Amino acid sequence: MPGSFRSPEVAEHQEGRGATASHLSWRTRTTKNRPVSQRLPFIRPCLAVPAKAPPKGDQWVHEAKWDGYRIQIVKDGSDVRLYSKSGTEWTKRLPSIADAFTKLPARSAILDGELCFCDERGGPNFRALHHAMRKAKPAPERLVVFAFDLMHLEGVDLRAKPLQERRRRMVDLVSVRPIPCMFIGDHFANGAVLLGHCERFGLEGVVSKRRDAPYASGECKAWVKSKCDAWKEKNKERGRLFEEAQLRDTTTGRGRR
Repeated sequence: MPGSFRSPEVAEHQEGRGATASHLSWRTRTTKNRPVSQRLPFIRPCLAVPAKAPPKGDQWVHEAKWDGYRIQIVKDGSDVRLYSKSGTEWTKRLPSIADAFTKLPARSAILDGELCFCDERGGPNFRALHHAMRKAKPAPERLVVFAFDLMHLEGVDLRAKPLQERRRRMVDLVSVRPIPCMFIGDHFANGAVLLGHCERFGLEGVVSKRRDAPYASGECKAWVKSKCDAWKEKNKERGRLFEEAQLRDTTTGRGRR
């Protein structure tokens, strides 16, 4: 049975720059009564850097950027925990999502994705998501997770693997037993064309990723985000408030590094 493992990324976590536990490991028994130090830890997410337009070149793939809240799903034996972008645990707030991922056909896994509220058109509605998340337990009917990365699977740290391999393993995993509230978006070769489609459908924009890139916590130039003009205009006030919050957090030592 696989045991614990270490990688350069995990070594960084042990120095306080990443995950909240000293190593990533799994056990076949339940984790509910296991000490926190023995559980699979939260991993600081990879953050895309902004750009005016999607990059060009065969080394890049492009996917739609969904307007929601970043979410991390940690399946550890029979236990599933949900985390926000900053590492706040959301498991008790989103019991339906946590319960759905107990059916994931793996003893251990860590997925990265976006939590969205899909309206009657099937598109993400951030305002509705924001209001839903203000409740103690949001109604689950329209909450979905757009998963886009797999950092850990069956005791193996996948972060050093290329994006394309991590994605392939994620697709293979879900094809065994689909999760009703989980979706995996398509990858596209032409970012400019995709951005045009996102503009027409009122989506937030495009995230471009290098095919060969490992998963790196914090801001990463291998992930690039390009926003739609219509979305930026519609969310101008929201963007200003976000930038002010980022600046405030940075000056108090809590911002992104």
